Amino acid sequence: MSRMWEENEELGADDELAVTEHRDDAGPEPDPEELREETTEEDGRHVLDEFGEDVSSSPAQRGHDVEDEG
Repeated sequence: MSRMWEENEELGADDELAVTEHRDDAGPEPDPEELREETTEEDGRHVLDEFGEDVSSSPAQRGHDVEDEG
């Protein structure tokens, strides 16, 4: 069953926006072992494929069962 669409609340010019300084904070450091992995690929789109990562765009393309959400 589909959901009814709900309109987003619009902000006016006088409304204050939320502070999002945390988005510029440093994230977690990568595992040193991950930094040592090297690839022969020059095109970043093919690197995951080289490492055997599944880069398909949908569960059906990845071979997983797609459950009916309705």
